[in-house]
Amino acid sequence: MKKEVRENWALSIDRVREFFLAQEDVLPLDRGYAYKGCVIQVRSQKSSGPLAMERTQLYFSGEAEDLEEIRRRFFLRFLSAGG
Repeated sequence: MKKEVRENWALSIDRVREFFLAQEDVLPLDRGYAYKGCVIQVRSQKSSGPLAMERTQLYFSGEAEDLEEIRRRFFLRFLSAGG
């Protein structure tokens, strides 16, 4: 079954890229990454104001089981504040 998930994380795009590139079973693509039957796109989100934080938009799409596997791995890596 196909599934799509959009998430916005308070992480720099560099940290997100480092995570995916460190995964032996994730392949880099032009604008993101592939994990089995799932494609992950990443995009930097700019914030403004005196307390602006770096943010990254993640868009997961593909086979539900594969999507949940890599999304859970990502979530567990950055679960704690300051990950």
